[in-house]
Amino acid sequence: MNMDFKSAEELLNLCEENQLPISEVMRQRECLLGEVPRDSVNHRMGKAWEIMRSSATQPLKKPIKSMGGLIGGEAKKLEAHDAKNKSICGDVLEKAIIYAMAVLEANQARLGYVELHAERNIAKLSIVGAGMMSNPGVAAKMFESLYNEGVNINMISTSEIRVTVLINEKDGVRAMNAVHDAFNLAD
Repeated sequence: MNMDFKSAEELLNLCEENQLPISEVMRQRECLLGEVPRDSVNHRMGKAWEIMRSSATQPLKKPIKSMGGLIGGEAKKLEAHDAKNKSICGDVLEKAIIYAMAVLEANQARLGYVELHAERNIAKLSIVGAGMMSNPGVAAKMFESLYNEGVNINMISTSEIRVTVLINEKDGVRAMNAVHDAFNLAD
């Protein structure tokens, strides 16, 4: 079975041709391309489902480590890239985005979303530290340094000890330097 689908339509055709649900196609893909035993994949899928179900019905009281989003051998390729000090961008990341988008598109009616969009060419910039809780204004200082540098913030995520922003990839180094300067950090 060819597991290299690039859209929801191709994924659904693969499911129809083989008379399999999406979950089984993804399970077989992970086993085949990721060279992972079926019981291991089942365990990881079950754990991810429990986390999703819990977070959908009640707030999580503490962070829970979940399996990563890379599937079907991409995690293995990522490890190989990392071992060679290569970037994860390009082929590996693009395929992971394609597969995730296809699964989400195929489940649109059940999930109930109106629009799905994957943003490429982004960078993530975070400030982390236990002292953030006792030092008000840390996030404001980060945001001000990015504003002064003309860096547009696409998304903000926070926790008690972390502030993360998603920005355009082309602004990544400039943004990092601006934040470093704002907090008087060495290069």
